[in-house]
Amino acid sequence: MKSVLIVGPGAVGSCLAAYASRQGKEVYLLGSSLKSDKRLIRQGILFQKVSGRKFKIRRNIFCARDFKSPLPLSAAFFCVKNSDVFSAAKAASQYLSSDTPVVFFQNGLNHPAIARKFFNSQSIVIGTCYAAAEKTPPEGVIVHHGGKNMVLARNKDNQRAVNKVSSLLSKDGWNVSVENNEEKMLWTKLCLNASINPLGALAKATNGEIASLPELKIIADRIMEESLSVSESCGKKISKNEIGRLFLKACPPNSRQKNSTLQDLEKGRKTEIRQILNPILLQAERGNVKIPVLKRISRMISQLEDYVSRGF
Repeated sequence: MKSVLIVGPGAVGSCLAAYASRQGKEVYLLGSSLKSDKRLIRQGILFQKVSGRKFKIRRNIFCARDFKSPLPLSAAFFCVKNSDVFSAAKAASQYLSSDTPVVFFQNGLNHPAIARKFFNSQSIVIGTCYAAAEKTPPEGVIVHHGGKNMVLARNKDNQRAVNKVSSLLSKDGWNVSVENNEEKMLWTKLCLNASINPLGALAKATNGEIASLPELKIIADRIMEESLSVSESCGKKISKNEIGRLFLKACPPNSRQKNSTLQDLEKGRKTEIRQILNPILLQAERGNVKIPVLKRISRMISQLEDYVSRGF
């Protein structure tokens, strides 16, 4: 039986776990603590598909911390926040063999370098995940709102790992594509997130509202144009048509999805907004690219995050 490790069983991690378990795979979970992992396994993953159908995942789910030696894994998927990659990689490394493919689905740009401190280049797969999922209170239902697209970055070292991961995800029902330019792939997701996450958090708007309310859509388009100009200044030319198609998929007018930044703020958690915006802001300064809207949005969202963190 094939088995996978999910490092960070939050909304996206639990989404991966649910689809893998439904296909008969053994799923090992590694969260923030043994207590939280045990509780999740005891309760089961209450999951709602895009169709609205709910079911509870109890079978084929195990706690990785119950095992002391490397697990017989087909792959490991890191679904933690960018700021937690180092600690997560350190914690997970004891459960992985040297040839286990390790897949990193993070926002930002710095996680590939961290991954390469812990794992060999042949096993590392950097990816981007375009799946809208959230954990809703009070029952803790993992709701998959839409999107089943995964992009995996291939290079001269990791082709076997990419092929193996692509096959695993495809069999679980994910739509997998392969990109030969890792940095461009990450910048594409970065520009998309920059046009959605801070704006949605500031306006307390769903992705559908960002796309359908003219006032928000205009601002999102301006941020997108500025972000694309910044990416081009560092040699990552992304077409506006390409990012526009991704925006329409992420923000269909009927989407009730709250982006991850808004979800974190509503739950009083630290967001990833700095990992999303800082690389763009820094490159804009280096390339002398004017980004007035994005700079103002960045200041506003940082102030809001500080405000929420103080408990107001």
